[in-house]
Parts: sequence; C-alpha cells; structure tokens
Amino acid sequence: MQINNLSIRKNTPHDVVKYTFSTSDPEYQEALNKAKQLANKVNPHAPDGTIRKPEKIFAVNFAGCLAEIACINYFNGYFRQKNAFHLRAHSTNFNPILDDQQIDIMVANSIKQISSTVEVRSSFSYAQSDINVYNQYFSLVGYYSSPNKPMETPKDFYVTVIFRFDESYMPEKIKNGENITLHIAAGASKDLLIADGEWDNLQNGTAQYRVIKPIINAWSVNKLCDKIIDHLK
Repeated sequence: MQINNLSIRKNTPHDVVKYTFSTSDPEYQEALNKAKQLANKVNPHAPDGTIRKPEKIFAVNFAGCLAEIACINYFNGYFRQKNAFHLRAHSTNFNPILDDQQIDIMVANSIKQISSTVEVRSSFSYAQSDINVYNQYFSLVGYYSSPNKPMETPKDFYVTVIFRFDESYMPEKIKNGENITLHIAAGASKDLLIADGEWDNLQNGTAQYRVIKPIINAWSVNKLCDKIIDHLK
C-alpha cells in the first residue's frame, strides 16, 4: 500500500490522505473476502428505500471495506506518531440485527477503558477535478433519516472516503487486478454536524442527511485524529 498527502487549495487549505491498495496487499484480499461475505447479509435497501442490485451491493461493500481498512491503518499510525500508544482503532463484527446501531470503527483507550465510535462514509466521484470535488460538489455526510430508517443513531465521529472513479468501474478494476486509490477526505464530530451542519437529501429521494458542505469546510483527517485523541483523554 502507498500513503501520500494531497493538498487541496482554493479558498481553504485542506490536506487529504491519498491511499493506494495493490492486489498484492493482504488488506486488499481481506476486503474482497469480507465484501463477499457481507453480500447476502446487508440491508438491500438504499437510504431512500429503493432496492439495490446485487452488483451495486458488492461494489459498495468492497469500497466500504477498503475505506474502513484505510482509515484504521491511518488512525493507528497517527496515534503512534503522537505517542498515543494507549489508543487503538479496530473494526467491529457485522451484525445485521443492529442495523442503524452498527459501528464501523471503534477507537479504544486501553488505560481508561473508554471508546469513541467512528462511522465511515464512502462515495465515488469520477468527472470532476479534485478542486471542484472538495470545494463545490461533495459534502461530509453524517447521520440520516428516511422512511426506511426513521433516525440513524449518531456516532461520535464521521469520516468521508472518496474513490476517484465511477462506481460502475469497480468490478472491472477487480477483474483486471488494478490498484485502487481512495482519498480519506475529511472528518467531523457529531457535535460539529449539529452546530455547523444542515439537512440535505443529496438528490437521494426522501432521505435526509446531516451534512457539512462543501466538504472542505469539515476537518482534515489529521485534525479528526487530533479530535479523537482529545475525546479519549
């Protein structure tokens, strides 16, 4: 895997983590296997209540697994750099019964026996430049409400991961053994979403999402990590 920083600059400086998986990475195969296992377990309904096709479910699952692994690896590396060796991010076991209470990432403080929850939102973007994606077209997405899910249980923190290609290309990339690059784009706390966010349906039917837009107005991933450290002091 490769990790690089990408500076997005227009109105506000904002550092993004560019994370590349190759098919030779153990984490790539781990994500592929997990996505296959989840294919028949996840809720087939999209947030707006529509039924998703199996190929879309798999693409979204695989992207979500890669995004989760990238965030966990980056968080733990950052905690070590800050000498916060007592903090560790880890995934949780998927439980379809939990639905909106499902937790993507738990960050635990081994000394105080306390923890923070982190929700990972992954999206795809193909046509726009990085400047336009961050300064105009993308939002940081937090909790949401829909007819299918009256109110999702808010997590402590949210992080958005962006794949810079169209979702429909994912099966081809897997088949051809191509590297897959993602951006750990931005983060926010539940409190920041309440204070500075707004409701938006994101052109997604009847669902309503709590968002910060444009996404460059949310925290960089390093600031998110610092906020998690502070939360678990």
